[in-house]
Amino acid sequence: MALTGRMHFLARDAKYLHEKPYTLRYAPDPEDGIPQSNIDRVEHELCFHDLRQEHLEYEGSRRIIQETYGEDADSVSNGRWQCINARQKWYHLPGQMPTELIVFKNADSQELGGAAPGVPHASFDNPLKTSTDFLRESIEMRVLVRWN
Repeated sequence: MALTGRMHFLARDAKYLHEKPYTLRYAPDPEDGIPQSNIDRVEHELCFHDLRQEHLEYEGSRRIIQETYGEDADSVSNGRWQCINARQKWYHLPGQMPTELIVFKNADSQELGGAAPGVPHASFDNPLKTSTDFLRESIEMRVLVRWN
């Protein structure tokens, strides 16, 4: 079942041509004159599809990029993209249990280039939640595995 929700994205602003978007964890001293954040967001309504009903293949996406961009495919897939694509298909995992873990693989020394430039992911306010539902929990950690 698909559902509609809203998410915020980084606004297209000329200032980001010269400064990186940032948010400081702690508020700077007012005397420093540094804002805690320079991020401007825009809100978009999106359709979220049930991940349990889909079969996703990463290699299919890679093949489409290769066919579309030919010799430039590597530079396209290795770059960082921050844009809205109205045809982007978003997924959610309804009824996710604590035993159902999702891992975002962000680096791999065996891969060309060594690491992904970040793994796109986001959260949204589920319009189907009730006042008795638990709030979403997310644990972020980094693990380094080394073997000889």
